[in-house]
Amino acid sequence: MKVYYTTAPDFTTQFTNNIAQNRIDFSSNRNGTKKLDSFYKSLDVLILDDVQYLSGKEKTQDFMYQIFNTLYNDKKHIIFSSDKPINQIKGVEERLMSRFQWGITTDIQAPNWEMRVAIIQKKLTEAGIEAPEEVVHFIASNVKDSIRTIEGCIVGIIADSVLRYNGEINLEIAENVIGRVVGTVRRAKNISIENIIYTVANYYKISENQICPESAKGNCLCKTGRNASCKRTYSPDT
Repeated sequence: MKVYYTTAPDFTTQFTNNIAQNRIDFSSNRNGTKKLDSFYKSLDVLILDDVQYLSGKEKTQDFMYQIFNTLYNDKKHIIFSSDKPINQIKGVEERLMSRFQWGITTDIQAPNWEMRVAIIQKKLTEAGIEAPEEVVHFIASNVKDSIRTIEGCIVGIIADSVLRYNGEINLEIAENVIGRVVGTVRRAKNISIENIIYTVANYYKISENQICPESAKGNCLCKTGRNASCKRTYSPDT
């Protein structure tokens, strides 16, 4: 199976460079983009990322339209992705837009915390780098928007550790790099019962004493709002 991944900007560059090098109108089908055309039409799976960047590029869109029709008629697979819903992309010809909408459309959300941790661990392993678990969790908690941003932070952290810290990776490096990439950084801190009680009380605008009175002995359990609960365990000596 022949699978090929590219982005719309790279696809456009391939197309325009091919025309510039050959200086022949591709509609003549003698040279020009013939080789490029043959390559794309020979694929079993075409994955084209960032299709929003085809906007306003009429000749490139026409080239993609011809490729799409050939692959579709040959029952091949075509996967497109964009940073917005297809119907919100402007400057794309109606005939190509309709092709985009023929298949199944799926909204891919940003990865959750567990997925981000798994991605970070995999990227570090691929790079042959070992990092403390607290650093992995810190990255996952502060970089939430996209896998690309996560990758950028990991590259920056590795570079800083090699150039400035003799290969060591710690929270200080992670905090500095993430601060440069995403801006706001939530500093790492220990999670304690006191922090939990404070956070819950602050969120629901109630006093900490309402959650767990100071005079309470043994176990203290209080529910408030939308079934939020906090359990505090006292030792026999308290």
